[in-house]
Amino acid sequence: MYLAQLTYNRSACPKTRQLFRLCTRTVLAGLALATLFFVQTAFANGDGCREVYKNNSHDTDPFQPEYLTQSSREEPSTYTSNEIGQDPEIVSVMLFLAKALQHDLSISDTDFLKIKSIVAQFDPRILDPQTIHRLEYIAKELILHTVNLEHTIAKLDELGLREKLVKMGNPRKLDSASHLLNKEPLRSYPVGQGGGRTAAQLGLSIVNHGTRSREVYDAITSSPSGEPNAFISRAYAFRENANYGNGFYTAKGTDDAYNFGLKVYLILDPNAREGTDFIYVRLHQWVIILNKSAVKVVPESPN
Repeated sequence: MYLAQLTYNRSACPKTRQLFRLCTRTVLAGLALATLFFVQTAFANGDGCREVYKNNSHDTDPFQPEYLTQSSREEPSTYTSNEIGQDPEIVSVMLFLAKALQHDLSISDTDFLKIKSIVAQFDPRILDPQTIHRLEYIAKELILHTVNLEHTIAKLDELGLREKLVKMGNPRKLDSASHLLNKEPLRSYPVGQGGGRTAAQLGLSIVNHGTRSREVYDAITSSPSGEPNAFISRAYAFRENANYGNGFYTAKGTDDAYNFGLKVYLILDPNAREGTDFIYVRLHQWVIILNKSAVKVVPESPN
């Protein structure tokens, strides 16, 4: 009361007015520090702000992402993690397989059984678009950068995962993960079986495969063993031309039959036999490779 009266008392002595101003500044500074301390403490642990927000009768928590709030209202699917907010376990499986299969590493029996159990419960129909997009990206990277395409596809089939990944997207969307996984790889088996004429007898040695895509070129030539990581062309398959039978189409010699630009050169095993290891289309000078073991990639930069 005394200080209030002083504010209107112009006749108060200068020392008294100075004391009043000092007290006022001290009180205001104390209030500012107290407010700053409260705000910092609340945002440091988050709980204070959440309680204040919830006590104001709001339905959602602004400090929790919307998709986590939505997930908490639903029963978690059988193949997702028990902890809300974590990726579905199938994402972890795909990341694990990408590392293991891209480098042709072995997978222990224990890990394989765990993965197979997760895959068995995986249902692509109930995934959210964000997870589907992520799985498609991982799957495409796996196929394009594996050092052994045949082995990778075989493992995905053994796990029962390839079919589910194909159904997750559209196989008719060119260059998508679903489209690539719906293809069949060039497979290997012992060379020289059957009674057909050999490559040496037919005068076949160098063949080439043309492509317009550097990504495809790198994928075919990525194996350290020199075997081509290639998909075959199949009759009646979407955008696959195989008028002379299923297989990996190449042209005899070094001339690109289709003038695609990038050429993968391969050496045909002289003991490879016509009919079992390759098909020789004499009319067009095409050599359709049936057996991956019958050819080796010639290391060479694309021209």
